[in-house]
Parts: sequence; structure tokens; C-alpha cells
Amino acid sequence: MRLATTIAVLAAGQLLWRGVSRAVRAPARLDREITNPLGGNVLGGPNFESEVANVLQLGYRSQVAQVITGSATAYLHDWDKLRSGSAPPVLIENGIEGPVYGVETWAAWRHPEFCAAAGRSRFERSAFVQARWMR
Repeated sequence: MRLATTIAVLAAGQLLWRGVSRAVRAPARLDREITNPLGGNVLGGPNFESEVANVLQLGYRSQVAQVITGSATAYLHDWDKLRSGSAPPVLIENGIEGPVYGVETWAAWRHPEFCAAAGRSRFERSAFVQARWMR
């Protein structure tokens, strides 16, 4: 689910916006039912739960000229219950959580006969992103 709103139209062709999202990935059969037929060393987690991401975004978009546009977005993803595995015997479980944050930028130049675009993304994971069994 995503909710995005315009904070302000700064000038002609300039926009400041924000967004809030929540994404949930339901467990696949592999997450819950995987087994090793040669000895049972890999076990799906019957208690495996849905993975969850809560996302905050703040962005700026601008059309500098008729043919040049650009955008920058800062984001924070708070992950919970991500899939992880343990050392043998391998058990698939929800063992990773924590924030990831970063910035995305892009620019485009549109000519009547061609288009050129470039983007850059940078993200960091917090020192708090760790497997629950590491605590």
C-alpha cells in the first residue's frame, strides 16, 4: 500500500513530495516446506511469517527546461522479519530486521530524435540490521 502527497509546488516545473508505503511478502512454499531428502539438514520454517517493509520517502522533482528533467529522493526502509538461515542444520526463519536508508537521483535529456538518461543510487544499512540470533 502506498500513500503519496505533494508538499509544495515550489515554482513552475518544481515539485516537493513525500510518500509512505508498507509492503508485505507472504511466505512461499519454499519458506515453509523445504526439506533435504538426503538427511533433513535443510528445514523450512513452519512458523515463517510474512516479511514487512515500512517505507518513508521525501523527493524533489524538477523540469529545468523543456527537454531536461531531474529528480532526487531520500528514503528510509524499516525491514522486519526478513528471511534468514542458520548454520547446519539449516533452518529458514525470520531472523533479520533493521533500517536501510539512502538517496536516489536521476536526470533525463529529451531530444526530438533521442533521449539520454542517467541515475545514481546510494544506500546504507544501519549497524542495527542484524540477525536476531546475533544479539
